[in-house]
Amino acid sequence: MHQHFTTVQHFPEHQPAWDFYCCEVDEKPAIISLDLNLADGARHQHTPYLVYLSIKIGRTSAEGFPLPSELGTLCKLEDQVLAFLLERTTSVFCGRVTTNGCRDLIFYTKNPTAALVVLKTAMREFEQYKFETGWKEDPEWDAYFGFLFPNEVELNNIFNQRTLERLEKSGQKMTTDSVVEHKTSFNSIEERDSFILEAIDDFFKIKSVEAKPFGQKTKWEVVIFRQENMDIAQLNTLTSSLLENVRHCNGVYEGWEIAA
Repeated sequence: MHQHFTTVQHFPEHQPAWDFYCCEVDEKPAIISLDLNLADGARHQHTPYLVYLSIKIGRTSAEGFPLPSELGTLCKLEDQVLAFLLERTTSVFCGRVTTNGCRDLIFYTKNPTAALVVLKTAMREFEQYKFETGWKEDPEWDAYFGFLFPNEVELNNIFNQRTLERLEKSGQKMTTDSVVEHKTSFNSIEERDSFILEAIDDFFKIKSVEAKPFGQKTKWEVVIFRQENMDIAQLNTLTSSLLENVRHCNGVYEGWEIAA
């Protein structure tokens, strides 16, 4: 999967965390890329208007994604658009949606009228592409949180991939008999014990059960483990199942790591 993100930013203090996930949009396969670090809300009050640039991709696969021969031009186009818009307006680049032969670049901005003028100016060098622009008022960033932002399972899959990449970079070997530990937490003994019974039924072993202070209350931390085949598909299936089991017991799944 080709990734391309410019470093141009209007907010120099912001540290972007771009990632992507696969899904469906209007029953068509889609790839959504977004800056996950914009979820903190620090810039929302300054950029209450959503602006989009929708580009009709020239050459696509049967699934509606750009062919490799098209990506170079699309990356150049995106760099130009971002350089123009982020340097000339108070705007934030928050996401990209590629689906059904189109690529949509989505921004939030302070002045939508000025942003649209800049977008159209930036597109003058790319006359081979048909495009549309538009804007709407969205002070709560509903499109970012309600459309672009991944759901719990999709976000979990993103973190799984990040963790695997981090382990590979650190030189830690992944084997078919890796022991994987999963951390969970619960608000009551009843919820904790209900989850433990489900985990044992799924052939997990219990590493630790600890009571930890959480404000005026006590949080119960449970760490379970099992040998796993650490390919990404199986890991996503496994952790999605754990998410469901933990949620069924009103708990929180806090992630996994390879046992030392």
